[in-house]
Amino acid sequence: MTSGCRQLCFTAILAFSLLQTVVAQTERGTIRGTVVDPAGASITGAKVTARNVQTGVLTTTVSTNAGVYSIPNLRPGTYAVEAEQTGFKKLIRNNVVVEVAGVIGLDLALQVGDLAESVTVSSEAPQLQSESSEVRTTVSPQAYIDLPVSASGSRSTEAFIFLAPGTTGNTFDAHVNGSQTLSKEIQIEGLSMTTAEVGGDPRVLTLPPDAIQEFSLATSSYSAEFGNTGGGVERFVIRSGTNQFHGAGYEYLRNDKLDARGFFNATRSVNRQNEYGGSIGGPIWIPKLYNGRNRSFFFFNINYFKFRSGPVNQTASVPTAAFRRGDLSALRDAQGNLIQIYDPATTRADNQGGFTRDPFPNNQIPTSRFSAVSQKVLGFVPLPTLAGIVNNYPATGNNRNDNRNNTMKFDHLFNSTHRMSGSWNYGKNTDSGPFAALPRPVANSRDGVLGPGQNTVRLSHDWVISPTVLNHFAAGLTRQHQLLQAPEQGQNWGQQLGLSGVENGPFPVIFTDPFTPWGQNQDLLRTISATWAYSDSLSVVKGKHNLKFGVDFRKLQNNLLQGAQSGSFTFSRNETAFPSAARRAETGNAFASFLLGEVDAGSIQINEVTRGMRLTYLAGYVQDDFKVSRKLTLNLGLRWDLYTPMREVNDVYSIMDATTPNPAADGRLGALIFAGEGQGRSGQSRLTDGTSYTNFGPRLGFAYSITSRIVMRSAWGLVYYPTGALGGGNAKPPATGFIANPSFFSQNQGVSSAFRWDNGFPSFPRPPFINAGFGVGPGLTGGTNTWNTGARNPSRTQTFNYGLQWQLGAGLMLDTSYVGSKSTRLATGVFNLNQVDPVYLRLGELLTQNIDSPAVAAAGFRRPYASFQGSLAQSLRPFPQYGGIGTVNSANVGNSSYHSLQVKLDKRLSNGFFFLSSYTWGKSLTDASSALSGFFSTSARDHYNRSLEKALSVFDVPHRLVGAFTYELPIGPGKPIGNVNGAVGKVIGGWQLTGVLSYQSGTPIGVGVNNTLPLFNSRNLPNTVAGVDPTFSKKDFDPARNVLLNAAAFQSPAAFTFGNAGSVLPNARTFNTYNEDFGILKRTRFTESINLELRFEMFNAFNRVIFGGPAS
Repeated sequence: MTSGCRQLCFTAILAFSLLQTVVAQTERGTIRGTVVDPAGASITGAKVTARNVQTGVLTTTVSTNAGVYSIPNLRPGTYAVEAEQTGFKKLIRNNVVVEVAGVIGLDLALQVGDLAESVTVSSEAPQLQSESSEVRTTVSPQAYIDLPVSASGSRSTEAFIFLAPGTTGNTFDAHVNGSQTLSKEIQIEGLSMTTAEVGGDPRVLTLPPDAIQEFSLATSSYSAEFGNTGGGVERFVIRSGTNQFHGAGYEYLRNDKLDARGFFNATRSVNRQNEYGGSIGGPIWIPKLYNGRNRSFFFFNINYFKFRSGPVNQTASVPTAAFRRGDLSALRDAQGNLIQIYDPATTRADNQGGFTRDPFPNNQIPTSRFSAVSQKVLGFVPLPTLAGIVNNYPATGNNRNDNRNNTMKFDHLFNSTHRMSGSWNYGKNTDSGPFAALPRPVANSRDGVLGPGQNTVRLSHDWVISPTVLNHFAAGLTRQHQLLQAPEQGQNWGQQLGLSGVENGPFPVIFTDPFTPWGQNQDLLRTISATWAYSDSLSVVKGKHNLKFGVDFRKLQNNLLQGAQSGSFTFSRNETAFPSAARRAETGNAFASFLLGEVDAGSIQINEVTRGMRLTYLAGYVQDDFKVSRKLTLNLGLRWDLYTPMREVNDVYSIMDATTPNPAADGRLGALIFAGEGQGRSGQSRLTDGTSYTNFGPRLGFAYSITSRIVMRSAWGLVYYPTGALGGGNAKPPATGFIANPSFFSQNQGVSSAFRWDNGFPSFPRPPFINAGFGVGPGLTGGTNTWNTGARNPSRTQTFNYGLQWQLGAGLMLDTSYVGSKSTRLATGVFNLNQVDPVYLRLGELLTQNIDSPAVAAAGFRRPYASFQGSLAQSLRPFPQYGGIGTVNSANVGNSSYHSLQVKLDKRLSNGFFFLSSYTWGKSLTDASSALSGFFSTSARDHYNRSLEKALSVFDVPHRLVGAFTYELPIGPGKPIGNVNGAVGKVIGGWQLTGVLSYQSGTPIGVGVNNTLPLFNSRNLPNTVAGVDPTFSKKDFDPARNVLLNAAAFQSPAAFTFGNAGSVLPNARTFNTYNEDFGILKRTRFTESINLELRFEMFNAFNRVIFGGPAS
């Protein structure tokens, strides 16, 4: 063994012993079974070898004293399995297909005879999962390449998850067996892609389809090897090189000339989309120096995507040349009357308790009165190109999006006991953002860059310790750098314009109605996330037991920096209007106020702190697949998950603690606490309530072969995954007290301005504000954030299934299963900690009166603390010193359940035909459709009775049928029809049809009403009218003439009461969705190793209209 190999093995052992290893959630497959003689008796010590047909790499084991053998950690692909023992003929079993993370049950029956003789079986191994109770769907490599994928952007690697039963939604908002948004686990090369901020985010998956060898989605009853998921496990394997050199180049073009007109569009929208690239792979071969066949392999792919849409036509409004000179004599109302502007410098009392001003003669402002800052700003604003005061600057442009992706992988076999694999993927996305009519720097949009990019690195090592003991070690890093920035970043526009007191940010935002706003206020938004993942697993075959022990470890990091601002400035007509209520609305002009530099309202956000979130995840597991008999296998496992609470490394982190007295509210409980050491701080780096050490997840399942063609399977398991305080759930550390957002505005409707910007932005206190009572004061009841009590406990899901698999014929399997799940401790947005108890609704209008009103005093209510100012309702909140109290998605109080019948028909590719179809009849109930408050979740009408929120999930789809196929037409050379060579054969042969078809029910509709309840609750719902159908017929629906919801089915609830409608309506759904995507492929073979492929793909081939849900 070389010193390098010894060092690598030592590293693996050390990592295992120190628990510095992570997710042994391997993408490798396993072949296992029993070796028996003609009488069915076990054969001990038989040598079993699996040879990868593409690479020639051999993996060997021996059968135990129970005749059981297992060959784990096999790369997905096609294998030839050989079994030999003295006194028996050698058995060779060809065409054994190993899928990603799949377990192939393959019993080997040896015939008595001479070892020099051999028996070869070339039929495919059964698809039946006779060794595992896991529910999963796998898409074959060729289907992955041939099927039509995505029409609205770059081809989506993740789009194929929706071929599996139990899935709904889209690639970003995907749901598996009733799971929440962004709760699934995504793995590349066996290691997790989960980030510290969001779990299951498909945006981290930058691999193009051409770099993927195989994909599978496990949806239920995973082995103990897999965890940290509430919505299935996606496993992707990167393509590897083989013993033959293979290369490909491709270009996918989408053009609006080929598109159909949209339902609501008079013309087709311009759409230019190009995706192109190439790949090469094979053995590592250096002439006369190194020949890597059967040992060393490489693969490389490069992929580009360019998207252009438009032209986008926009018309802006810019001041005319006369306006810029101060001549506003063209300023007229609808009747043609002059709109007079007044000089704010002449404002004086009118001896009648009011104020008066003098007009500017002829509505002309002397240039000597112009603001120096305003003059510099106008130097960047273009002149109009059309007549008129408004809509006088048309512009045409387009929106741009460019992606680039590089993928590289290597595999190396050191010897029969050591092998290594590594991969690297880099992705970068550049987005121009929405087109803006005005030029830089006054354009009111910014360029966006998802970059400098994302890097994903994977390294794994396999060590065959003995024929029945194997160690697999893997390590990886996923680093994502997102950057949204303005081109003017760091150019200190405040200094260039002579505007003091602002940050070194981009061009300030300026509002001068009726002109188009100028500037873009945020300099940059930078997010850097990194996930370090390590795993180690030890596989042992002993007797009838296939044992696996593993340790998982992840360090998750996320840094967030929001850049500087140059401020937001609003100019109003008030400062140049006549200063009386009667004439203010008919005089004055915002642009005139701008020329004078009189700001009506100005604000700036000071947010230049870097927040560094750190999380640690550790898990250990043991799995025993117990071969009780040749027919029965038990899958027994136990996993332990440990989640450490969020820690912020820079101590710019604060929360409201419900047990801390607030000095600004006379000691009333509920005050800010600050992380870190020092005066006013808590002395803690974590502000949650500790760590849960009891997250044990047992897994129990079995697979029983009723016959050689029928397998019965069933399983139950308990899995854990994080909520906001433990990572995921779009959670970031709250930073109240470290961010300032000072604002200044006119206190008297423009009699005097907020400030004159030539004098700079007014001074203000600068953060940090380390003060437990920060944000609380007379008349101040700002919002804050807290962690929910119990936030240390992760979400958990019970998965269960029971089903039968039938091998209907060679390569054709039918799988019918009941699949269900029950989830608790789900993160939810329905939690409203500071809602008024609805028992006080009996007070009616009194709730809206001021706390100091006589009526309130007569009812016996007093201020909750001396400086309180506000309504009686505000005083009755649990924490009256605050407004809304968010939980940063740590409110793990949600529940859900899911039940379904799932049917899948899977035909492997043979004779040019592949087919995969699935049907789901399911029902999803929940009070927490999503952990992402404000994005996908609904809010509770009553925090004190959250059971009212239990309803169908917003993504519930009772019926869903999906199918995919590829079919090589039996025409051309070597085919039954037209079997001719030469030019004719090249023309008529090589044709293929492909398709993906999906049909599903609509999703439930929710209906709301204007919430007038003085409880500070998030919403109210109507009453339903008994016996009235809430929807009209969807047949021949025309959105120009028809409505979907029947308003007569709903009534507004009585004053100060809740409505009785459900969170979503059980009998009202959006439109069913039908979609067909087809492809026609033509492959022309020029030589044995060179061919050209042309394909024509049609997305929504029948141009079906899919209407959205009603605005309800």
